[in-house]
Amino acid sequence: GCPFNCSFCLAVQVAGRHNRVRSVGNILDEIEECIEQHGIKNFLFRSDTFTANRQWVLDLCQGVLGRELDIAWVCNSRVDTLDLELLEEMKRAGCWLVAFGVESGSQEILDRVNKKTDLDTIRKSLKTVRRAGLLSSVYFMIGFPWDSRETLRSNERFAREIAPDFLEVFYVYPFPGTPLH
Repeated sequence: GCPFNCSFCLAVQVAGRHNRVRSVGNILDEIEECIEQHGIKNFLFRSDTFTANRQWVLDLCQGVLGRELDIAWVCNSRVDTLDLELLEEMKRAGCWLVAFGVESGSQEILDRVNKKTDLDTIRKSLKTVRRAGLLSSVYFMIGFPWDSRETLRSNERFAREIAPDFLEVFYVYPFPGTPLH
C-alpha cells in the first residue's frame, strides 16, 4: 500500500493507503531459498514505498549483512524518503541502483498530480544517491492534461540537469478509480 495519493497512480486503489511490509526474517529466508535452491542472486524490491519505513530498510540491510548474503539488488523509492546514511547502508547490503518516480520537470505538473514533492528535493536526492556510490533510474510521465510544449521542454531540461544513469518515459493513462480518471 501507499500512503500518498498521486492522481495518476493505482497503488491506493489496488493495495490501499496502509504500507504493509513483510517481516525482515521472512524476506531474508526467501532470499536464502532463492540463492540455495535456484541460484538467484539478483533482486528487484518492487515496492512503490520500499524506503518509506527507514528502520525497516536498515533492519533488512543488517539482516543481509548478518547472514552474509552475497546479493545484488535494486529498489524503487520516493525522493523524500532517503538520506546518505540509509543509502550507504543499502549499498553495503548489495544495493546498486535506486529508482524514483520523478514524473515531471515542471513544478506545476508535480503540484497538479499531487506528487507532494518539489524539484529541489528531487535534485538533492539524486545528488545523495550519487554521493553514496549508487546508480539512479528515474521515471518521467508525458501526456498529462496540463502538459504543454513548455512542460515537456521542462522535462527534458530537468532530466539533463539531474543526469540519472537510467531514464524511462511513460505515457499517462487515466486508470479508472484514480483522481486523474
